[in-house]
Amino acid sequence: MIDSLAHSAMTFWVLALFIIVADSCVLLAEGTFSYTQTRSGLLRLRCRSHPFVILRRELLCSVVSYPAMAFGLCRVTECEGVSATALLRDCHGRRDLNILTICAAGSLTLTVLGPVLSLAVGNGYAFLIIWLCCYGLAGISLCKIWPRRRALHLKRGDITTIALELLFCPLLTANIWKKLAVVNVSTISKRSLVMRTDENAQMLLARMAENLAERGTVSASTEDRAADRG
Repeated sequence: MIDSLAHSAMTFWVLALFIIVADSCVLLAEGTFSYTQTRSGLLRLRCRSHPFVILRRELLCSVVSYPAMAFGLCRVTECEGVSATALLRDCHGRRDLNILTICAAGSLTLTVLGPVLSLAVGNGYAFLIIWLCCYGLAGISLCKIWPRRRALHLKRGDITTIALELLFCPLLTANIWKKLAVVNVSTISKRSLVMRTDENAQMLLARMAENLAERGTVSASTEDRAADRG
């Protein structure tokens, strides 16, 4: 069946890699940014001065920006939200799930090595071997997520959706961190955030203003400039 689907060893795996990349893409809403935690225990915000914008939303391709890496999403506002300490606590919780990083990296590596295995044993056998391995990685990921669902702020519906996606295509285990991030977007005040980042506050605020302006959020960028002057 696979031989009839693909005319060469590369066709199927190029399509599989395209599906992973497409699934990893997120359109970030107004004021939403991605972040990770540095080794020094501070937050590192991904904030580009000139983002790639689609329909006034910034495009984030997590498989490129955070390949098999834990990250989170936060919405920055002028109002009070969760503290930066809460975001750091979430980061510490993700560090306890390093097995997810291993599973994501394994799934991505298997997909990339698919063409080599296809040339060695044929498309059908390569598909079967890698598909079963990725199902195993997906099962391990779900087994690790379920006991930590409350710490990850996941509802049963969220876990069910993730499980169905991985059941349909286990190769998407490569994007397991992205799937966890999009269902838990925290709202944080700008003041609290800039105090716990690993870069200069004024430079970060200026870049955030440019980022919002590129997205077309004129009012937000104007408020930022006014705050900087004050």
